[in-house]
Amino acid sequence: MNFVNIKNAPTFNRLVFAVLFLLSHVASALEIDFSKRAKDIERLKSEIRAPASDMAVQIQESVPNLSSLTYSFTEPAAEIVMIETADGFIPSSISLKQGQSYKIHIVNINADKKNLSFVLDAFSQHHAIYFNQPQKIELSPKVEGVFDFECPETGHKGQFVVVPAKPHSLPARSTASQN
Repeated sequence: MNFVNIKNAPTFNRLVFAVLFLLSHVASALEIDFSKRAKDIERLKSEIRAPASDMAVQIQESVPNLSSLTYSFTEPAAEIVMIETADGFIPSSISLKQGQSYKIHIVNINADKKNLSFVLDAFSQHHAIYFNQPQKIELSPKVEGVFDFECPETGHKGQFVVVPAKPHSLPARSTASQN
């Protein structure tokens, strides 16, 4: 198979030579010269270098004395998600432990009423619940009992049931066959 016509061979050879010549000049133009930046690089290197003893002193000054620190360990806050729909809150009843911390995330997915409220008077909690924007509420119930919450715009209600942290012990029971 001969792709090059013999009559056009000198033209083809010139074309190939021209392309190779252009490519060689383009390749040399793509080289990057960093020699102008050498002084800047050396200056930055000298600023970064510091004697090891100076660094050790700086680290000691920035770290506090660990023996003087005291920490109180508490249980992490439990996280609960509530959804407000056109039919009400899901879940509408939530059990909480007395003394435990909670982060409650309320999300309004009621497309008909996009701006709603969440009212929990017993804990002085009053929040706007906007469509598709989670609202975070933090609770730490100290007293056991049943506490109602509501959405005044829709009339939907629910309740938090706060139970003691340690359940009351029941009296020992004997089996029915022993009575």
